[in-house]
Amino acid sequence: MTQQAALKSLPGSRRCWRAAIALLSFHLLGPALADPPETVTIEAQREQLRRDVNQFVRATIVSPHTGESLLRWDSPVCPLVAGLTRDQGEFLLGRLSAIARAANVPLAGEHCRANLYVIVARNPSGFLSLWWDHDQRLFNTDHGIGGVKSFIETDRPVRVWYNYMAVDADLSTEIQTMLAQSVGIGQRGASYPIHSGMPPLGSRLTYFDVRAIASVIVVIDAQQLAKLNLGQLADYVSLRSLAEIKADTDPGEAPSILKLFSQQNNSPPQGLTAWDRALLHAVYSTNQKERIQLSEIETATLNQLVAAPAH
Repeated sequence: MTQQAALKSLPGSRRCWRAAIALLSFHLLGPALADPPETVTIEAQREQLRRDVNQFVRATIVSPHTGESLLRWDSPVCPLVAGLTRDQGEFLLGRLSAIARAANVPLAGEHCRANLYVIVARNPSGFLSLWWDHDQRLFNTDHGIGGVKSFIETDRPVRVWYNYMAVDADLSTEIQTMLAQSVGIGQRGASYPIHSGMPPLGSRLTYFDVRAIASVIVVIDAQQLAKLNLGQLADYVSLRSLAEIKADTDPGEAPSILKLFSQQNNSPPQGLTAWDRALLHAVYSTNQKERIQLSEIETATLNQLVAAPAH
């Protein structure tokens, strides 16, 4: 008697036999039809990363108003650094230049008209008040002067102002004088040199019908820099000045140089993180004319993080 005949001869064997075949088929076909566990895990991780990236972008980038494009540099960036020693100023310029080039930010040449002012002051509010008295067009006041007063009077260690119009050129001597006057020591006490311009190899991008940064003013409180190294400061200033970043932003769980001054962060990043670099690159690699640019920035940031060796 064959094995099949023997099974059929047993009571209820036909039902058992069919059940055995069904069970065998499940074991043979099941893995082929279902997603491998590794695939499910990877997709779950990517979905969580997507949520984290979206939160990071929305928490940091200033969202444009309805009918307006996102704000960024479209004309070449030409920085001026004041209030640092020569070596410190050259280091900050070099760091900013490298970060800008990596993100495809348009850069001016070595000799250019300053439009990004990075100033370290011992009395930031006094300095800014003097500068505003010197140039009443220093700040955009389309929405009143309340924002300007808050900017001047804030006690933030680093304050950043984005203008849609250019600041008067050739301010080297005036800035030196106002830095000295703001601490009451007169012009002769201003011993810090002015550094302006970028190394060669800059590029120029031109856009139409979009909002573009014309100038940025970054004023750093020298009294609040004791625990920072110059690399941290340079990277923080670079990110804040090359993209319109919300003041006092909370990037959530994302690792970011924007946590540099967070009181809850006992071990701030030593420089730009992969998240920061991906965000800045996304701002300048997406189409500024698109109404969905913010969503495109989220996607571009996510893709760069996934492609990176580690994030």
